Amino acid sequence: SLGRLGIDVRGRSQSLKINYRTTKQIRQLADAIAHGEADDMDSGKEGRDDTLDDSRDAVGGPDPVIRRFHSRDDELQALVDQVNDWVNEPEVSETEIAVFVRTNNLAEEIATKFRSVGIRPLLLTRKTGSDLLGVRIGTMHRAKGLEFKAVWVACVDEGLLPAAWELRKARDDRAREEAINRERNLLYVAMTRARHFLAVSCAGRPSEFLDGLLTN
Repeated sequence: SLGRLGIDVRGRSQSLKINYRTTKQIRQLADAIAHGEADDMDSGKEGRDDTLDDSRDAVGGPDPVIRRFHSRDDELQALVDQVNDWVNEPEVSETEIAVFVRTNNLAEEIATKFRSVGIRPLLLTRKTGSDLLGVRIGTMHRAKGLEFKAVWVACVDEGLLPAAWELRKARDDRAREEAINRERNLLYVAMTRARHFLAVSCAGRPSEFLDGLLTN
């Protein structure tokens, strides 16, 4: 953040209100999940909330899809089918596709599934180069600062988002609310990595963040 670099912009900054990075449809869905506010997710106490109510969009695109599956196997098979469809799009390459999940274990599970069907996975780390081939797979924490033509946010299940283990750490109602907001911001950031295509999915019981938003 600018503050960590010694640049004080308090009272001298201005929020940019025109959205060029994502489509109108993606932003509207992400805003619905964020309840009209988004945290920039800077570290420590320097992060701040940006109101989204009066932002505008420069481009439009296809409607995002939110799907619920009966099992994880069904969800991963649908993910495989969609990634293959995206790769066949003339304007989308495998390096422009990303899958984001809440945990490293889920990322590894998806990478294993991809290998088994001939899709080349690339697990995201801090040192992952943009020139490496493969469909990107990473945790929602790894999503910050990245963008892709097509994104699938998977495993948005009850107990995973908000993460049950994070909620158990909360000592009171205020701490619990803060933990839920952090988890909500993770989902928001993961979704807004998509420039054009976005899919969100769960298996079994969906996260509370998806209430009223499921398309099937």
